Amino acid sequence: KEYYLLIIENVTFNKSMRQLIFESCLIDFQFQAISIQPSIFFPIISTQCNEGLIIEINDNETNVLSFYDKRPLLSTLKFSNVGINNIYDYFYDSLIKYKNTIIDKEMSKHLFDSIASLDVDYDLIGVLSVF
Repeated sequence: KEYYLLIIENVTFNKSMRQLIFESCLIDFQFQAISIQPSIFFPIISTQCNEGLIIEINDNETNVLSFYDKRPLLSTLKFSNVGINNIYDYFYDSLIKYKNTIIDKEMSKHLFDSIASLDVDYDLIGVLSVF
């Protein structure tokens, strides 16, 4: 039987580790074909979207990539040293600065996650944007 393998990896994954995994899968497990793709390409691979924008927010960095006709436009790949931890810190600092509230940092992360997971009322946003 022929076995094929798709490995989704982080863009900053260590090259020597990638090579070790590749060789092990090829030799030890005898896969017929192995494809290693950056995790940022996963939405293109797994959906029926032909074009769009992929935004991958990690703990300490954000990656943005455009794709067209199911192909990534590598010239549009952008990296930023801003990640979810920076957003948590900004939210925490804002609570202290504007509300004069003493709050535990972990509690502020939980509060932020609770607010972020709420359903967005786009009609309300439209009304608010008028002001």
